[in-house]
Amino acid sequence: MQSKSLLDDVPTPGANIYAVYDSAQNLTRRAKLAIDHIAEGLARRLDIPAGQ
Repeated sequence: MQSKSLLDDVPTPGANIYAVYDSAQNLTRRAKLAIDHIAEGLARRLDIPAGQ
C-alpha cells in the first residue's frame, strides 16, 4: 500500500489530541496501528518527538 499526503502545503496548528480507549480491553492490532500512524504523522507535521 502506498501512502499519500494530503494538504502538505497547509500548516497544521498545534493541538491537544488524545486517543481515548478502555485500557481494560485489549486494543486491536488495527486500532493500535491506526493510533500510532496518526501520532507519527502529526509529530512529523508539528516537528515534535513522537510519544509526547
